Amino acid sequence: MTDSHFAALCTCTAAICSSSGFDKIRPTALSLLTHHLQSYINEIGEAGKNLSEHARRTEPTLQDIILALRKLHVDFTTLVYLPMSTPHAPVQRQTLPNPIPRPLSVGFKQPQPPSIPSHLPPFPDPHTYLSTSAQSKDPPSYREQRVKMAEQRRLGAESLIRFAARTGEVTPVFGDQTEDENLRNLFFLTATPLPQLPYVSALMSKKYLAADTRPKKDVASDSNPFLKPPK
Repeated sequence: MTDSHFAALCTCTAAICSSSGFDKIRPTALSLLTHHLQSYINEIGEAGKNLSEHARRTEPTLQDIILALRKLHVDFTTLVYLPMSTPHAPVQRQTLPNPIPRPLSVGFKQPQPPSIPSHLPPFPDPHTYLSTSAQSKDPPSYREQRVKMAEQRRLGAESLIRFAARTGEVTPVFGDQTEDENLRNLFFLTATPLPQLPYVSALMSKKYLAADTRPKKDVASDSNPFLKPPK
């Protein structure tokens, strides 16, 4: 419980004591009664929550609170007549004055030198023309640099994928599996270009294809230095 909630609970406890006929109360007694009231409310709330979860509900209802009061041996039938029988004590709300913003003061205001006439306006506040030294941040660590590089690499890859999807050929994810035209045109994948003879790579090994694509050299020209082209 935050301080503001505890202060509101203290106000409620003081109002209950005032409506019960008490004129004064010590701070220690008020704090003790407030803690008792807080624990009592927490116990009722926990019991109501357990009953709602037992009934497979996420939020407790009025019936759960009634069952929780019965579990704590509280006669809830008298709670209906309690507001009508107990006089309400007016709670005075404390109004705080609006804080006045303090002017920004940096340095000391310089008086005008004797060479400047007195009818001219004075110098402005020092914070309007005083300069402060710029402090650079500490150099990033090795871990921060690696994280930044990885993030830039990821963003670059995502931008290239979006560019390829917008400019190149795309293939719908669902294809002909759905009849909805909007769903079919919603998700796309970049189309993979197929070779002219896709079955050749399956029939022939990559090593053989790589050897065939290399330009053949003249063995005789390599062995005979007189047949080599002039430099």
